[in-house]
Amino acid sequence: MIFSEAKTSPLAQNMETKNQVLVCWKYHPFQETPLKGILVLFFCLFLLLFLEIEGHSSLLILGFSLFLFMSLASYYLPTYYWILDGEILVRNLFTQRHSWEKWSRFEELEDAFQLSPFSQPSFLDAYRGLLLLLPQKDRENLKFRIRPILERKIKERRAP
Repeated sequence: MIFSEAKTSPLAQNMETKNQVLVCWKYHPFQETPLKGILVLFFCLFLLLFLEIEGHSSLLILGFSLFLFMSLASYYLPTYYWILDGEILVRNLFTQRHSWEKWSRFEELEDAFQLSPFSQPSFLDAYRGLLLLLPQKDRENLKFRIRPILERKIKERRAP
């Protein structure tokens, strides 16, 4: 389901009017696999408890808790995607803005679209590219809507 709160969110209200929202959606891995998330959460709490008992260092526990939160935030917090006419916005803990001029090609994967700055496939795609993850529930509908937009934008970028 393409979420309706995207157009009423503070981020969308602050966007310039020239950047029309073409597609927007929310991806939340914890909602798709809650059992796995709960098990990881219990393991982390057990690990923190063990460190507290063995280490007796509150500063270590605080630092480790912050590290765990930052590491697992993309799993436990939803990620919002906006494909705009002028750029792509990705929002999780922070907002990332990606201009269309940056991307040379895209690849359709089973559960995502991979945007790449390289014109040919490269091992650096995983590091320099952008992965647009799609929710399980509405994946085919989103693929149907996103594919033509990506094709058009990449084609416009290649045109002189």
